[in-house]
This record gives sequence, structure tokens and C-alpha cells, in this order.
Amino acid sequence: MTLLKNDGNVLPFDNSKITETNKLLITGPTSNVLSSLNGGWTYAWAGHPDDIYPQNYTNKTILESFRARLGSAKLDYYPGSSFNQLYNIDSLLNASETASYILVCLGEESYTETPGNINDLTLDEAQLELVERIKNRTKVPIIIALAEGRPRLIHRIVDLASAIIMMFLPGMEGYGGFTFLAHIIMIFFE
Repeated sequence: MTLLKNDGNVLPFDNSKITETNKLLITGPTSNVLSSLNGGWTYAWAGHPDDIYPQNYTNKTILESFRARLGSAKLDYYPGSSFNQLYNIDSLLNASETASYILVCLGEESYTETPGNINDLTLDEAQLELVERIKNRTKVPIIIALAEGRPRLIHRIVDLASAIIMMFLPGMEGYGGFTFLAHIIMIFFE
């Protein structure tokens, strides 16, 4: 994992701020899927569907990892969007006003070969809009976690986030919290 941005040292999370009243809010299309943490060429061609992955206690999605660390009472989960479609997020926006932190998990569906070809590196519109709508509603720190095998353009939302983490494809047991291998001090895609 690489820490791309960390304004005000919002990371690592101050666990004392995460309470049953001021919960960690988790949202986004990569928050509760294993395929986006693994990518293609894992258990099946293109990495789909999620039910092909072994079901055991060490294989956790981002959401499941935080639930195991904090307990269900200290977090709220709202899907928010698929990779390319924004859902009704009224409940999410209401919950964002009292959250301690908002973890928005973005990225790509797993892919291989030709099905993974894209003509534009910009992250899908629904995911960008999800962050914009949350930021328009709250002053709570937004942390973006990118689970993807290649860098995607996110310039529209960079200034809206307090922190950005590039997770790449950490694999079945690669996500257990934020441990950073590097800190990027320059922005490549402006």
C-alpha cells in the first residue's frame, strides 16, 4: 500500500474518535468484495465471482476487516455505488454528518486481457460523484482507499479527501489495516 495523501495526519485513525455515536462510515464499490482485492488471474479467469474465493476467517473484505477490529457497533456501512452506478445515498449522507471518519473504497472490478481494456483512465463517474456528494454534505474527514491494478485518474476528488491510499491488489490476506510501504510526495496525474 502506498500513502498518496495524508492531510493533518488523519491516518492512522485515532481509534478513540471512533465510537458508537461517532462511527466509522464505510462505503464504496470495493468495500465489501474480495475480487477487487485480488484482481484477475486469482481463483478464476478475471477474478469473478466473489463466491469462488475460499471462505475462512483470514479472507476478509475491507468492511469485514474493520468490523473484526472495531465491532459492528462502531461502524456503519452503506454500499453507496456500484462501480458505475450511484445508488440512493440519502441514508449514507445523513450518517455522514455524525461520523468520525468516512472511508470511501473505490477502484475497479477485477479484469484480465481484453475485457480490462479501457479508453479513459478516469475513474468511473459514479465513484467520483459519490465522494463529491459526501463532501458537499459534511466536514468529516474523507479517506479514499483505491483497490485497483492500475492507476486511475481521480483529480476531481483529490482535494475533497483528507487522505488517499493506493492499495493496489493486496490479495486474500493483504488487507488487515493500513500499513504503508511508501509515501508519494508528488502528484503524477494533474
